[in-house]
Amino acid sequence: MEDNFSQNLEISENIDIFDILKEIKNLTNPDKLILFHRKVGSSKKTLSFKICIILNIKNKLEIEKNIYKNIDSDIPFDVIIYTQEEWETLKSKKHSFVNKILKTGILIDGSQEQTHQ
Repeated sequence: MEDNFSQNLEISENIDIFDILKEIKNLTNPDKLILFHRKVGSSKKTLSFKICIILNIKNKLEIEKNIYKNIDSDIPFDVIIYTQEEWETLKSKKHSFVNKILKTGILIDGSQEQTHQ
């Protein structure tokens, strides 16, 4: 997983996505925030993206609703939320979606970790 947002996205062309990610970070105070999918158009502008949020929280649905309710974005985005416990359990499973996120994602906020081989 890569961990330098500014090197992996051309910020000047993606200021909208950068602002959305900052809003998500401010709303959720995540343990980790990972961009794991970004659809880009021919002009290299982001058309949509997906974010993984790892939090120490019980009510993931409430956080998800809060994100969609409070972030106004012209760029469509999806969030997937894991608790820290779920994240730790699933990253040890070789074919889990968490491992796909670890292999393909860009760490926006939080500490770097490796996949289990």
